[in-house]
Parts: sequence; C-alpha cells; structure tokens
Amino acid sequence: MPVLSEDILAPALKRLERRSAFSDVDRSVFLSLPFFVKTMSPSNYIIREQDLTKNCCVLLSGFAFRSKVVGNGGRQILGSLEFAVSVLGVPLIVVMGHEGCGAVSAAMSVVNKGARFPGNIGKMVEPIIPAVLEAARLGDATLEGAVRQNVAHAVRELREDSAPTLIDAQASGRLLVVGAYYALGTGEVDFFDTGADSSAFKTS
Repeated sequence: MPVLSEDILAPALKRLERRSAFSDVDRSVFLSLPFFVKTMSPSNYIIREQDLTKNCCVLLSGFAFRSKVVGNGGRQILGSLEFAVSVLGVPLIVVMGHEGCGAVSAAMSVVNKGARFPGNIGKMVEPIIPAVLEAARLGDATLEGAVRQNVAHAVRELREDSAPTLIDAQASGRLLVVGAYYALGTGEVDFFDTGADSSAFKTS
C-alpha cells in the first residue's frame, strides 16, 4: 500500500504551524515535497561519513540516540570541520548547546560536589569545567548558564585559536561561526553569539 503525503507530511505540517502560520501556497508546496519513508529496526547503529547534505531526515516516531563528540571537542571534530570548510565549502559552523546537557551537568557535579567519574567519562567532562567556573564567576551558576558558557568557549576557540583553514575563511568572510542554545522543551533555538563581524558574512 503506497504511503501518501497526507499520512507523512500533514502531521509534520501541523506541528510546524504551531509555531508559524503557513499560507495556502506554502502549505501546498510543503505537501507536494518529494519524500520517502525508511523503517529502522530497534537497536540499529548507523555510522555516516561526512558529506554534502542531499536529504532532510525527520524522525516520525520512536527515539534515536546520537553519538557525538561532547565537551570542547577533539582532533576528530576539528579535523571534520576543517575538511568541511576547505573541501566542501561549508559557510556556517553552529556550535549548539542544549537544555539539560548531561556532560555539562556532570562537570557541574565535579565543581560543586567534588564528584569523580571513572575512565573516559572523566576525560570527557574535564574540558567543560572551565566553562562551569566561568559561568559561576559571571553570576549564572545554573545548568543553562554553564551550557551557554561552554558554547561560548568553543566558539571563541574556533574564532581565535583554530587552524589557519578556519581562521582564514572567517577573515575573508567565507565562514561564520556562531553559538546557539537549544531549549528542548519548546524547540526554540537562541543564537546568542553571532559575532561582531557577522554583518560581513557572505552568503553567496
């Protein structure tokens, strides 16, 4: 039995219209978008290589756990960013923290309660501790404050202390690095650090 756009796209459109009204034309265009549905078995583990995005993937039902580099990143994520900018021509890097971040929460436990974490968990949490301390120094010792400060640290590193590939791209206006905070409860994204020179960013 064929899957119709009314079955897949209509519920997604309804969720989108909770945040912003669609005109009749926009609604018609959205419902006519090409799409395909893929069902994944439980406990599947998917590893994807970096490439130019050709499709938009939307999780319609169920849950997904995404493994990623947390804290302040590492060589692998920085190498991926350099490749994305120099080879793929990516013009925008968004460093996004999110509400209820477990890694930042663990770092706060280290600072505030003297918690200790074994093995690689401790190594993962350690680079986040300066952001927790900085947030407290600035008068915002909340989890959200620490998450935002951790984002700010990563953004500052990418802008000021990263590889020449990224520094030169920013200087020439080919790359913009911004910081954002994602509120899981509302779905809102606050781009709180767009940089003083964002007006010089070239979109073409």
